[in-house]
This record gives sequence, structure tokens and C-alpha cells, in this order.
Amino acid sequence: MPRPSDGHPGRRSAKRSSERSRSERRSSERSRSERKRPDTRRELRRKRTKRPTGAAGVLFAGLGVVALGAVAVGVFLVIASYTFLPGFVSERIADRVQEELGLERTPEVTVRSDPPTDILRGRFSDGTVDIGPGEIWGFEVERILVDLDPFDVDVPASVLRREVVYSNPTGGTLEAEVPEREIARIASEEAGIEGISLEDGSLVVEQAPEIIGGVDLPVRVAGDVSLRGESLVYEPETVEVAGVALPQNVRERVLEGVDLAFPVEGVTDGVELQEAEVVGERLVLRGEVEGLS
Repeated sequence: MPRPSDGHPGRRSAKRSSERSRSERRSSERSRSERKRPDTRRELRRKRTKRPTGAAGVLFAGLGVVALGAVAVGVFLVIASYTFLPGFVSERIADRVQEELGLERTPEVTVRSDPPTDILRGRFSDGTVDIGPGEIWGFEVERILVDLDPFDVDVPASVLRREVVYSNPTGGTLEAEVPEREIARIASEEAGIEGISLEDGSLVVEQAPEIIGGVDLPVRVAGDVSLRGESLVYEPETVEVAGVALPQNVRERVLEGVDLAFPVEGVTDGVELQEAEVVGERLVLRGEVEGLS
């Protein structure tokens, strides 16, 4: 049985057109709404990267300049500490040692930091002053060596003032080596004693042969050298005649003619000589030196 008709064909067509129009209007409104909606991510990004203006901008810019300046100063101090400071300190110590000891030539100075990073704080663990051969205290010495004690330097102040600013006094232990030939020369000139030699830790005097019963017998006197005030004094200990040690009473008579002292001249206030020792074929003088800072 035929279904009843939905109406006139024109009415159905108008209805479809009206539905399309409403759909298009909704789509158009949705597009306009999406265009008006801000891009949230892009907006947040713009807010984060937006530069401050006014007083705040000047403040942040100033802080940036200060930070860069501090970094630059820090880098400069690091470079200066590793590159310039050791040589700078060595030169000043060399000049001071030369002045204090009255030397003709400038000594060679080496300073060290252990660990090496301590140099950034101006801390030097040790160092050496090698003076080499020369004349000092009235002697021709083969070598003078100073071992520096640990010392500290104010790095920023030293760099800014262009001079070494020490945080503590600087000094060290001194050792001077006087050769055998120099001791023999002084003994001959000062006391008229010949036949001087240094051996086995002693100063030995080989005297002219003594005539005993018509027989020439060589006398050998051995002893130490000690420091007394501003002089080095010979202290005989053993006496041998023809290789035989003499008894106490005879030895004292023989030693009456052996009076030997070496003057030590021109020792400055910053140097304190403490001991003398025969080592091999050299007389070694040891002491302390201060006032190098």
C-alpha cells in the first residue's frame, strides 16, 4: 500500500537549504572564535622573554655588568697567579737577598707551591736561593744556598700595587760551602800555619817534622771547627807522631803552638750563623736568614 507523501517537493528542498545555512553559520562562528582566541603558548613565551623596562631594566643591566666585571677580575687574577706571580716574587726575593748579604751578583731564586693550586691563594710551600760562588764574610765560597721557609703573598694586593705584599715574614736556612784551599789560605795568612787539609770530618794540620833524637817525626793534629761569636775556632782533639797517638800530657805540650781562628766578617743583622761543620773537603757554615719580605 503506498506511503503517504511528505509533501511538496519544493518544500523539502527549502528545508535542506535552511539546514545547510545554519551549519555554515555555525562553522563560520567557530572559525571567528578560534581566530580571536590567543595562542596560549606563544603568549607565555612572549611574557617570559619580555625585557624589563624603566628602573628595573637599568638595575638588571647594572647587575649584569657587575657580574661580568667580577668574572673578568677573577680570570685575570687566576692568569696573573700562574703566569706572573712566581717570577715577580722570585725577583723581589733575589733583590732582597743580594742586598741583605751584600752580594755582587743577583742570585737565582725558585719558588714553589705544593699543591700547585695553592698559588691561587698566594701560598708558597718552599723555594731555593742559589747564590753560586762568590765572596762573603771574608771567605771565597764555592756556593751559598738558602732554603726558603713557607710564606704567603696577598695576591690581589700584589697585582694591584705591582709589588709583592707578604702576609707573613719571609726567611730561610742558609748554607755556605768554603773549600779546603780557602781555609788553607786563611790559616797561612792569619796564623802562619801551613799544611792544612779537610778530611774525615776534621781539620787536619800536618806540622813540620819534629826532631826527636835526631830523627824527623811528622806531627799530625786533627780536630773540629766551631763557631764562636764572629770567629771560627779550631779545636784540636788528637795528636799523632809518626802515626802514633800521643798521651794526654804530651799532647797538651804539642798543641801549645797550634792556635788557629778564622774571623767571620761583615755578617749583617738579618743573618745568624749557628754552626760550622767539616763535610768532605769543605767547611760548611749554616745559619738562619730573615727579613727577606
